[in-house]
Amino acid sequence: MSVSKHFSRVVLPAAFAAVSLSGFAATQDGTRGNSSQAKVDVNAQVAAKVQITGATAIDLDSQLASWTGGDVSGQDALCVWSSTEAYNVTITDNSTAAGFNLTAAGQNDLPYSVSWADESSPADIITYGSALAAQGTTAINKNCSNITGGTNAILAVTLAEADLEAARAADYTGELTVVVAPE
Repeated sequence: MSVSKHFSRVVLPAAFAAVSLSGFAATQDGTRGNSSQAKVDVNAQVAAKVQITGATAIDLDSQLASWTGGDVSGQDALCVWSSTEAYNVTITDNSTAAGFNLTAAGQNDLPYSVSWADESSPADIITYGSALAAQGTTAINKNCSNITGGTNAILAVTLAEADLEAARAADYTGELTVVVAPE
């Protein structure tokens, strides 16, 4: 037997043993014979994904039509799905002033507060543009079909009594942008 053949028979098996001892799988070709077996590694790194569905308008008009005092609140029940079962939510609006504000032509802005509740936690007040972390979801798809009612998060807005008393009569509008991201 030549030295090179002897070297490859001793060193190569030792190298494969070192690889398997280190915990790494290795793709291997089979050997020639009556049958042959190969080992092929398969890797699939699934990216973290998230989706929010079911958004509808929050209309406070009917409450304000008969308003005589107190805060006025409304909410939207949503579905949040995350492939990690955890997410954060960041909310902003389309007003130009700081914080959450409804606007009306020729009038001062009407401020409001925003809160968010995931499927297992009480509502948290949202700080404009700051992520609310550690939200959870057990939804198995974007429709929350495994959750009673098909929703697992609540977005709520509240107009404070003092701000309503100071507001002029007008049609105030606004639009929230709700961004969820996987954690």
